[in-house]
Amino acid sequence: MIPTNEMEVIVLFAQEAASAGFEIIKVQNAFPDALISRGGVEYLAEFEFCASNFEAHRHDTSGCDLIICWENDMDISVLPILALIEDDWKDQEIVKVPERKKRAVYWKILATRRFETREFELEPPAYVPAFVATFDSPETIKMVLDVWDNEGLGVTRIGEILYGCRGGKQNEIVRKILTANGRIT
Repeated sequence: MIPTNEMEVIVLFAQEAASAGFEIIKVQNAFPDALISRGGVEYLAEFEFCASNFEAHRHDTSGCDLIICWENDMDISVLPILALIEDDWKDQEIVKVPERKKRAVYWKILATRRFETREFELEPPAYVPAFVATFDSPETIKMVLDVWDNEGLGVTRIGEILYGCRGGKQNEIVRKILTANGRIT
């Protein structure tokens, strides 16, 4: 069977799951689509025809552990992707991404979308306090900077994207990032 849509991807995976060592625990009509397990490890899985539909549907990366699709048409994804078109998908190792990293990626997606569509207000969006609160250890700060700065944005630009404006509004987050990262005292 060669899938032509998301539902056919689900059917194909269900047919082949046991031979790949997966157990389907639960399937639902909401995000994420399924709870599956392999080797005693549970994964929240989202099915898509093409992996890029995950982003097109604006799914929250922190609410999922794995994308299962027919074709992986994404260059980069924070989540592991099982592309059923690939001959070796059944042997692919799945590494769970830490929750904080998934959350940082999702905040970046929200903030960038908000900035690019010019959906800013004078006050920061609701996710900013939660984002700022994640800066509780050097390891977390490094991870967040790596996720947010992988395109060379720089911390000032990160603050601008978060707050959707220039000037004093982003100073608190930028100062906290720089201080915690040892760039200023």
